[in-house]
Amino acid sequence: MARLHARQFVVGPRPLEVPTWLALPLEGVWVSFAPDLSVGETVDAEDNRWMLLGVALQTRPGEKAPLEQIGALKTGAVRQATASWAGRWILLSRERLQMDAAGLLGCFYRSIDRGDLAGLWISSSPSLLADLNGLALKEFSPPLTRGKGMDWYPPPASRTKGIRRLLPTEAIALNQLESPLVHDSRLALATSRQHSYVETLDFLEGRLLSALRDLSERLGGELWVALTGGMDSRVVLAAALRADIPFKTFTLTFSSTSTGDKVIPPLLADASGVEHHFTARHTFSPERADLYDRHCAGHSVSLDRDALAEGQWETLGANPVVLGGGVFEVGRNYYHRKLPKLEPDSQEELVRVVAQAFEFERLYMGSEAHWQGVRDWAHSFLEHRWRDVDWRDQFYYEQRLGGWMTSLEQGLDAAELTSLHIANSEDVIGTLLHVRAEGRARGRHQIDLIDRMAPRLLDYPFNPRAGLRGRARAELRALRSHPRKLGYVMGFGRRVGAKVR
Repeated sequence: MARLHARQFVVGPRPLEVPTWLALPLEGVWVSFAPDLSVGETVDAEDNRWMLLGVALQTRPGEKAPLEQIGALKTGAVRQATASWAGRWILLSRERLQMDAAGLLGCFYRSIDRGDLAGLWISSSPSLLADLNGLALKEFSPPLTRGKGMDWYPPPASRTKGIRRLLPTEAIALNQLESPLVHDSRLALATSRQHSYVETLDFLEGRLLSALRDLSERLGGELWVALTGGMDSRVVLAAALRADIPFKTFTLTFSSTSTGDKVIPPLLADASGVEHHFTARHTFSPERADLYDRHCAGHSVSLDRDALAEGQWETLGANPVVLGGGVFEVGRNYYHRKLPKLEPDSQEELVRVVAQAFEFERLYMGSEAHWQGVRDWAHSFLEHRWRDVDWRDQFYYEQRLGGWMTSLEQGLDAAELTSLHIANSEDVIGTLLHVRAEGRARGRHQIDLIDRMAPRLLDYPFNPRAGLRGRARAELRALRSHPRKLGYVMGFGRRVGAKVR
């Protein structure tokens, strides 16, 4: 269950010659793709052709699945319709390439000036783009260090000179090859609809449930919910229970796995009446680790690399569909402690602040990709800053999601699984960025969503620490956050009783 270039695509002026790959023409370009990448085609109400790569989930209650929805729309209305699509996907027409909300099916691009390959090339794989005419390894920036500073190459830069990466706020105009980048104000539109707190919870709950039901109806493999002791995966579990769809749960195992991730997931699964599995670790395979590195050209150094090298994904069987809790953090002020509150008005100020916070001079002084990537991001940010959104939250969206998480997801493709995040839609992200709730940074809105959909899951603390003192703090913190104090106390009593027995 590990394969180089699995589920990747390349868009260019001619088909890409990769063994077993398929290629389809699209009015001026060729779309080449691995056979295990989901690819759908349709025409809209004006008979214009569209291609959908990856998996798009409909989050709008009562609306048709994305490809069916396009068929009923005029060409100009399709862009607006995609605001409700979750999942991980690329949408192509003869004029435009657009990514999913957070760009989790990411796009790298480069131009070749002359020869048989002359033209604009776009791909989910920086490795394939680099191999088009054999870019020299000496042009690569130094490797990343897991968990140290900014352990991703910040878009719009990539690790390789001459290859750029789309920000999630950008699209590509395929009919404007001289200047193909187009700024996409998607979330500026999505965040304009503000409602009461209760209406916000209604909206989020309805969108999550619709995405899961759409997925269940079109599922091509067994569904697994990735469980930890944290909050984000518990929202997904609660939604899956409320949607009443079949699924199992699992937790990856590492030497660094926290106490909460060891203890809480099986308790949650048992309380939910669903299976739970800890993935099995096998002997670390340097060959598989090398495959992972080549697959994503060193853009990801996450623990998923170890999971692939240890064969952990084999626990889930062939072609599993994995639901993660990613994207929810965009609404929890993730970088508000690490980065200062300010009103940035210059590119130099932004670069200085980010470089200092992520210790560029100590960790990535020799990485041109880090310095140039942040400079270019700062320039784009100042030109297209969102109104009414803290700059640190836009940084999280464009960098933590569009840089770090995008590369992590691309690395997972090598494991030949389908990884999806039901919160990854413009409507949901825009709503999360404007949740008006006391305790938003601590995820009060997520706790309230769990309480609506599966309240028994709140009988267990979030991320309890090891040791008696740490567990006591975790229990008190959970009790303070719990909307039903008596229910939490009773749940605590049941857990203590179970341990005594």
